[in-house]
Parts: sequence; C-alpha cells; structure tokens
Amino acid sequence: MQSPPHRGAVITPREVAALDIGNAKINAEPARAGGAGALGIHAAATTPSAVFALKATPGARGKTLEDIEHEFMRSEA
Repeated sequence: MQSPPHRGAVITPREVAALDIGNAKINAEPARAGGAGALGIHAAATTPSAVFALKATPGARGKTLEDIEHEFMRSEA
C-alpha cells in the first residue's frame, strides 16, 4: 500500500486511483450520464412540481389581473 502524499501536495486522478483504501480501490473515472442523462434527470425532478403548479393555480385565461385579485381577496375573507 502506498502512503498518501503530504498535505498540500497536488495529486492526479491516476494517483488517486492507485491508492488503496482498505481492500477497495477508488474509481477515478467520472460518471458519464452525458447531456441526455442530465436532461432526463432534470425532467424527472421538475415534472412533479410543474404538474402541481398547474393543478394548484386557478385558471386565469381571459381574466385581468384585477379580476384575479378580486377572486383571491374574496377567497381569503
């Protein structure tokens, strides 16, 4: 087993991969989800909030801001 470098030393990913931690080796390769994977994760995370927002907010088609405000103030009273 190699000894780790002293504090402040720069260590390369290959050197990190070569270090033994117990019986396991550290994998220096980054995860490779790519652009499509990142977009899929983002879509999966944001879809529930978009659905909630569409269901929780009242319809406002054809209404002015004043109409929406009056309805909101009536529902609070």
